[in-house]
Amino acid sequence: MVGSYFIYLDACAIVLYLALIFSIISRKKVNTKKGKLLLSMFIVGAISALADILSINSNMGTIPVFIASGIYLASRAFTSFGFCLYFICATDNCHRFYKKPYLRLLLALPFLAILGLIISNWWTGYMYTVTDGVYERGMVITYGIMIFSAAIYMIIALVFIIIYRDFFTKGKKFAIAFIYILVAVALLIQTLKSLWLIEELASAIGFLILLDVIERSELTFDYDIGFKKYSTFKEDAYMAARTNKKSALIFVKVINDSLLGSRLTYQEECSVRRTIGEIMKATAKDFSLKGEYYYLGQGSFSAVFTNEIEENAESYAMTLRRRLNVPVKCDFGIVDLYSNVAVVYCPKDINSHETSLTFLDNFIHIPKVLDTVLDLSKVPNRIDFEINMNMASIIKRGLMYQKFDVYFQPIYSVKDKAFTRAEALLRLMDDKYGEIKPEQFLSEAERNGSIHKIGDIVFDKVCSFIASNEFKKSGLEKIEINLSVSQCANEDLPIHIMDCVKRYNVSPSRINLEITETSDAYSRKMMEDNIKVLKELGFSFSLDDYGNGYSSMDNVSSMPVDTIKLDRTLTNNDNPDMKVMFEHSIKMIKDLKKKIVIEGVENEDILKHFESDLCDYIQGFYFSKPLPKEDLIKFLFVKKGIIKEGEELPKENEEMNDEAAN
Repeated sequence: MVGSYFIYLDACAIVLYLALIFSIISRKKVNTKKGKLLLSMFIVGAISALADILSINSNMGTIPVFIASGIYLASRAFTSFGFCLYFICATDNCHRFYKKPYLRLLLALPFLAILGLIISNWWTGYMYTVTDGVYERGMVITYGIMIFSAAIYMIIALVFIIIYRDFFTKGKKFAIAFIYILVAVALLIQTLKSLWLIEELASAIGFLILLDVIERSELTFDYDIGFKKYSTFKEDAYMAARTNKKSALIFVKVINDSLLGSRLTYQEECSVRRTIGEIMKATAKDFSLKGEYYYLGQGSFSAVFTNEIEENAESYAMTLRRRLNVPVKCDFGIVDLYSNVAVVYCPKDINSHETSLTFLDNFIHIPKVLDTVLDLSKVPNRIDFEINMNMASIIKRGLMYQKFDVYFQPIYSVKDKAFTRAEALLRLMDDKYGEIKPEQFLSEAERNGSIHKIGDIVFDKVCSFIASNEFKKSGLEKIEINLSVSQCANEDLPIHIMDCVKRYNVSPSRINLEITETSDAYSRKMMEDNIKVLKELGFSFSLDDYGNGYSSMDNVSSMPVDTIKLDRTLTNNDNPDMKVMFEHSIKMIKDLKKKIVIEGVENEDILKHFESDLCDYIQGFYFSKPLPKEDLIKFLFVKKGIIKEGEELPKENEEMNDEAAN
């Protein structure tokens, strides 16, 4: 104790601040804006606690106590200011103040006002006085200004926390609330018990919670490589999009990373990745660029530069590509690198974190080294590229706003000389991009699992059609539905299909399910179990796309399918060898007692060739492109003579159609 003051509380605060300083330096967090800010706050906090002890030691004399008191008050003012700045950085809003100097000035004004009062106190004595080494508060209003300044900064920080509360997990929100309560209680205690120097200890404990809970570096930083982790990249990308921050994203993918991983030890792999990181940082230094760096896994990296002009980022990317496509020296030796580099400008090229992650996913799966930097702003067929990047969102919108529809392509029966089947083909109409082709969205739907919801939509629309009076008059016997790889591997597939069939009271014999050999390879056992159950329920099956490169007669003979659909690569090929292969395929399929559908018939010559005993069914643009349900009905009614070309469909028995779904 000094006099009657409990200085050991400040002493504890100093020890805690020193531990925080050591922790943040050892965790290598001082290279970031938040890290530098926290380090400065810890240093100032330690100085503040020391100054608080010195300011109550009257034995030091008037001048030293006067100076120590001024340092303490200035340090406390900076702590409040720094706390506010931290949460502006934590919510990724620094760029807003960077762009507008007047905002920076307004934000710093309360702190500058306190500094002005402290400096002027040398001759005014408004803030405090020191007489015979004893500190005394000055005018109440000036001390009140300091309290008011701290309150302003705490409120500003709270506003950013509330507005961007989705940036913080439940645990982080609890920690922030605890810090506010801790500081408020400490201020109240020191006001009531002025001899208890508890403010600095409370602040140090608050910073400890902040560093340990909010800045969990072991969860955000990869110490083996020296870069932030992929999880941090996702969080930062979300915050950047949410705050509309202008930035340049540089992506690096080491194409031969898997090969290196199979030949190197873990320590050697880390050495290679550290070397790549050093090259990225050194190249940035050459262009005077400052940014954040991330290791994204699978040999991919990212550098993010804020508020940089595009020319600098582009030059950086081009230089980086050259430096990462030559042998590089690592700790253990020389390693050959083959890398791709991409540059993306936000929010010009990408305006959502989902899009940036989708772009990254597409980029890292490019299998070969590109001839140049992939600059998204210069990509040809930009719309298609943008669609691919936003596919997850497009599918989500399609499901939410019922933008998926089913078209039907009629299939001609050679034996009956009539259209007795139709294939259900999925379509997606997006309000922004228009029609999205199945080959564009199906792979993404399979990847994210939405294919099952989409499949339910197809079955619902098909069963609704089969239950209608128009279907009964159309002459159609079956509707063919494609099953995806994921659907074939879904053990609940029979339940989903039967629920829909029972809801519309249609016969399973009216539905033919199409599978592919690729789905067979994906999960043969599950697919065979599903086919067995569904065939027992009355469904028939076709093997689709036979001849597209995955064909195996061994597989075909063992698969419980009724029909084989020959791919257009066999039917529309003038290569003599392919014709021989086609003829042999026809003979083998016939020998297996399976029916044949010829796909891709586009002209009369091809039709005449197959309109014989070679096949059972013919499908293609020669007859009709895929049609909406109403247009298909018109097409079939015209062929059957129910209506004439150009006439509208008769509006009869609509009530029965509605009842079928109930």
